[in-house]
Amino acid sequence: MSIEATGSGVPPWLINSNSSTAHTEKIRTEQAIMGKDAFLRILLTQLRYQNPLEPVKDTDFIAQMAQFSSLEQMQNMNKNLEVALQTLSLWQENSFLNSQISCALALIGREIEYRSGEEYRTGTVEAIRVNGGIPRLLVNGEEVYLEMVASVASIKQPEIEEGATEDEQSDSLPTTDPTDPTEAA
Repeated sequence: MSIEATGSGVPPWLINSNSSTAHTEKIRTEQAIMGKDAFLRILLTQLRYQNPLEPVKDTDFIAQMAQFSSLEQMQNMNKNLEVALQTLSLWQENSFLNSQISCALALIGREIEYRSGEEYRTGTVEAIRVNGGIPRLLVNGEEVYLEMVASVASIKQPEIEEGATEDEQSDSLPTTDPTDPTEAA
């Protein structure tokens, strides 16, 4: 057996060994990402070219079919998990946006203090505008993000007019103080 030197000074059997290892690793990588179509092609090729005197054993064939079935089930489960994850992500995003819009709607007619640049201003929320899914409060003609709101004034109870009829008073809440003993009935 003669050994020929290559231009790099590396024996040829070492070069072939390294390229063989790289080729084997490439095949392993491709097999790791092999789909069900490739699996069936390999199985059919194996059956087509088997030795007729020594056919594939039933147990080996059943094991390969079980592997195929497991592969298919795992791929289907992976697809279902991806869809579920996308659905959950959309639900969370919509839930967050809906809660922000609900908060903004609850502030209509309320007096707020908000940050505008370096200063704080106050005003009554006149309306909300939703642009790109982000609600903005309209205060004194200025759009205010919810994050800029520093405080919200409490709701003032309407005053009951003296001489108002009983029907007119039933729409408002009583203004008696339950802790005051003189007002207790």
